[in-house]
Amino acid sequence: MDDARLARCQAALAECFGQNGWGYDVKAQYEFARFALRRWDTFAHRTKATSPTHEMRINDLRKGLQQRFDPSSMDSIVEWRWIAGELATAIVTSE
Repeated sequence: MDDARLARCQAALAECFGQNGWGYDVKAQYEFARFALRRWDTFAHRTKATSPTHEMRINDLRKGLQQRFDPSSMDSIVEWRWIAGELATAIVTSE
């Protein structure tokens, strides 16, 4: 895994968590970032779309993050979509 991509994701997460007052620690941000990069990089294995859009990738990332880190609260889609969008920006910026 590319250290620069991981660092960008961790920075994006730190900003997201800080803005919402969520107290995730560095270890949790690292786990989130690694998961997000794996999910983003393996998107093609989960989609049948012949021409996937950026928005489809963000929604897939949102779904994966929410299922992995908050499976009991599947109703906070807006917040998870926002986090996925911020992570997508960090990932695409570093590609």
